[in-house]
Amino acid sequence: MQLVAAGLTDTGYRPEGLDQFKRGIDDFFEALGSTPSGAYTAASGAILSDNDPLYTLQDREAFRERTYEQLRDVIADRFANGAIEVALVGDIDEDAAIEAVAATLGALPMREAEFNPREEARIRSFTDARGEYILRHGGEADQAWVRMIWPTRDDSDLKETIELGLLARMLRIELTDRLREDLGQAYATQASSSPSSVYRDYGTFVLFAPVASSEVETVRGVFRELLEDFRSTPADPDLIERARQPMLEAYDNALKSLGGWMGLASRAQTKPERLDRWLAGPELLKAVTAQDLQAMAQRYLAPEDAVEFLVLPEEPEITRPQVLPGTMREGPPAVVIERESDG
Repeated sequence: MQLVAAGLTDTGYRPEGLDQFKRGIDDFFEALGSTPSGAYTAASGAILSDNDPLYTLQDREAFRERTYEQLRDVIADRFANGAIEVALVGDIDEDAAIEAVAATLGALPMREAEFNPREEARIRSFTDARGEYILRHGGEADQAWVRMIWPTRDDSDLKETIELGLLARMLRIELTDRLREDLGQAYATQASSSPSSVYRDYGTFVLFAPVASSEVETVRGVFRELLEDFRSTPADPDLIERARQPMLEAYDNALKSLGGWMGLASRAQTKPERLDRWLAGPELLKAVTAQDLQAMAQRYLAPEDAVEFLVLPEEPEITRPQVLPGTMREGPPAVVIERESDG
């Protein structure tokens, strides 16, 4: 607790830390275009946010210009005056814990009693420029990504949050099975739902597979067949249970670890409704039907509403980065962005 309190009252701004950060800038930017992951990281934020600087990778000069003085201007007031919520979990002596907090964080000068909700900042947009984007990387010629991203919603509706989470697990299971059947490959597929707890009306749903570059069109076809099946027909009950059971087990196991307890306790005072949500989760999950899941797929996962990223190897005739106008201030080496369609 003394170390935590010291971090607030005597924050270290030693030049060695800034020097280390700046030494890594060139390596970071030079590596961006060398893998599908790097190419995606370099370009996707700007595309998805319509160049919102909060989510757009800035050029290397912007990184070089950062100073500790700028950082201090941003965080010092919050460190000195912002509200604090303390959560302690584990096999601890309650009286000793109270005493430790009182002697450290509790001994700090009076500060704000409540967190600033900053409602005006809880706005985040998802681009209307849907369709297909090709990103080029300079790495291995047999590596590619197929990734589709949709806008969804925030997490204020627990029922829909759970339904989208279950739908994501089902899509991942089925996508993995179909790619194994069609291509004989066990690709590390991903499907995920991320409804925001911070930004109003914002969330994303992702369907993703890293694939051999020669299989990109086949995999795209599998994606679309999968989406059509989930949108047109209620899901198979066996598939629902394959996806639902691990989620129920996760609830059962959550409080068997300190991390699980901390996840519940960290905002228990300021957001007590989160405890109620967690307790209600298992029964809501058990109640999800095939029709509920089909409705979610129909509402959110139309192929034409997605931003589709194809991260492909660089073509031999490409000799310099090409950047979609306005997308990035500086194109990292080997990253090429081609807008194929407006959806």
